[in-house]
Amino acid sequence: GTGSDGIRSNVITGRGVYKSTNAGKAWSFIGLRAVGQIGAVEIHPEDPDIVFVAAMGHAFGPGPDRGVYRTLDGGGSWDKVLFVSETCGAVDLEFAPDDPQTIYACMWRAERKPWTIISGGREGGVFRSRDGGDTWENVLFLNDSTGAVDLALNPRNPRVLYAGMWRAERKPWTMISGARVGGIYRSDDGGDSWRLVLTDHSINERAPYYTRIAVDPDNKERIYFVNVRFNMSLDGGKTLVDDPPQGGGDTHDMWIDP
Repeated sequence: GTGSDGIRSNVITGRGVYKSTNAGKAWSFIGLRAVGQIGAVEIHPEDPDIVFVAAMGHAFGPGPDRGVYRTLDGGGSWDKVLFVSETCGAVDLEFAPDDPQTIYACMWRAERKPWTIISGGREGGVFRSRDGGDTWENVLFLNDSTGAVDLALNPRNPRVLYAGMWRAERKPWTMISGARVGGIYRSDDGGDSWRLVLTDHSINERAPYYTRIAVDPDNKERIYFVNVRFNMSLDGGKTLVDDPPQGGGDTHDMWIDP
């Protein structure tokens, strides 16, 4: 999936989805050229022809192409299965580790203007589908203004979810007006209920540009926060470690060897 989902003053514009069938030696274009920035691509764990794409949309204005797309034939055709509005796009997707019919999508209002970044609105949050993407419900949102969102799941404890979600005290929310509040929310029942477990400035600096979290596959209480600086918690988000290991600043993503 092409394009940069961490929109800032410079934006790498998306040009659709590409597919390789020979371990990355060659790639072919398979569609969605008009969907703008792509936040995530998730392949069904049992059927590689079923793929979901999170489309943020074009960064500089509203548009009908924002949302979650699904293909059932390896990219031969695509259907938009979740659409919230022309200003609210999809930035993250996750399959439930124990049930690929259950899918989570993070929706976020984000626009890049010449003078600011608009981040947040009343329509975003964490959405859940229990029927393979046919229907969706919003299971986590902030009533006043839901900002950037990211989701992390623990594969050995599939009902434990962590969501990084930010909001604003002033509206309309922009990167240069309004204080960011919010934090890490945790669910122990697959998204039916949530509680706020951590709020700390070091994990939500420049929320529209970072907002990445990950959870240890062997330990559901060990969480990593990727941001201006790297941070982690060893107690399920209640506290941050005092002196986390550092590999330099400006950290944007991480992958854990399964």
